[in-house]
Parts: sequence; C-alpha cells; structure tokens
Amino acid sequence: MSSKGALVVFGSGPGIGRSTAAYFSEKGFKHIILLSRDASRLAEDAKFVSAAASDAKVETLKIDLAADEGAIKSVLQEVDGKLKAAGVPLEVVLYNAARVGPSKVLEWEAKRLEEDIRITTISLYITLQWAIPQLLATAKSESYNPAFLTTSGGLYRDPYPHFFSLAASKASQHNLMYSFYKKYEPQIHLACMPVNGIVRDDAKVTSSRAVAAQFWKQYEQKKGVKGDFSVEMDDPDYEDMVEGVRKMVDGE
Repeated sequence: MSSKGALVVFGSGPGIGRSTAAYFSEKGFKHIILLSRDASRLAEDAKFVSAAASDAKVETLKIDLAADEGAIKSVLQEVDGKLKAAGVPLEVVLYNAARVGPSKVLEWEAKRLEEDIRITTISLYITLQWAIPQLLATAKSESYNPAFLTTSGGLYRDPYPHFFSLAASKASQHNLMYSFYKKYEPQIHLACMPVNGIVRDDAKVTSSRAVAAQFWKQYEQKKGVKGDFSVEMDDPDYEDMVEGVRKMVDGE
C-alpha cells in the first residue's frame, strides 16, 4: 500500500498501547492519536512513540472510557477534528482499554462490575459506532487496509473466580466484537486478540513488542480476504501468575 491513514489508540499506556503505536509508526504510520485518562502519562507515551519514528505526528487526548456516552462522544468529536485538520482518513483503531486486576467473588461491588463492563464493552460499542462508518469509507480506497483491533484475554472463555469481573467484561467484549466481525469482515479487518500472560519486556511470549508485532500481522492480512478474528498469545508463566493472584486475593 502506497500510503497510510491514521492510527487511533484507545487505552494508551506503557504496555501494549504505546508499543503498538510505536511499532505501527516504524512501519509507516505517520499520524497517530493516543487516548487515555491519564494526561501526564500521555505526554510520556507521545515521547515514546515519537522516538520510534521522528517523522510521525503524535497527538494526544484525554478520555475516560468509564464516563457516560455524552462525554465519550465529545472526545470522539475532537478526534474527528484532528483527523480533518491533518487531512488523513481513519485507517486503524486499537481498543486497548480495560481495568486489569483481581476481583473477589461476593465482595466485589456491583457498581465496579458495571464499570468494568462499561470500559470493555459499552464504550467499545460507542467507539465502534463512531469508527465503522469511517473505516468503511476508508476501505473504498485501494491505498488503505482498514482495521479495528482489540486487546483481549483468555479469561473470556476460561474465567478464574479471583478475576471474575475482568473475565465477565472480556466475555461480553469478545461476543460484541465477534458480531461485528461477522458483519463487516473482510471489508474491515476486525480482531479480538487474547493475551494470556503478564505484558512485560522480559516475557517469553507476551512482551509488548511481541503483541504489537502480532497486531501488525492482523492489520497486514490481505484486503478483501476474510482474516483471523482471534490469535491467542500464551505465555508459559501465565498459570503461575494466575495462581499467585489467587493466593493474594484469598489471603494465603
């Protein structure tokens, strides 16, 4: 493809979010918008991505994906304004937002379960409503290969009680994305990629760089051909990590 559109990352941060943005910038994406609720961290993320490709334009916006629909749509309008000002179409969305952490059965407040589902599923749906029409328009050009990519985890199909809130929210997210996959693939590549393991630089399988490379493979799938919906990344230390969290939550 001769040119690249814009990459918009929801849930930027020191792991998958900014690493994927940096990887895509190295591969030719020159307009990137990073969104997170942590404004000070966004500044660091922008520096990280810019260091990977000095000719990339990296912009940031603060967003709280646990907020109500009106607040989220207001930020999406700001994204539209930045895309219009840059004169580039939306080509790739990475939705990487979730509250990753333990939750204790029966003691976890219902409102916190509701918040987890809002971040991973309700706000994802609002983002899909915004992005899909734009990605369909982008798909009309041979120069672009539009994609909507989502970070997931194996908890969606194999929940653990001490992560039950995250598991429930990831299950609903996976189901939602699969519906959109059935509807819009291959016009738009849609993927929900489970990362089973701690994302860290020294991880055997699930380093942020490795995850970013896998997202790039999802994006690069041939246009007009039905691509993979889910490619799981399993770190061999995953089960030990889960057991460690169980002991912590249960006070062992």
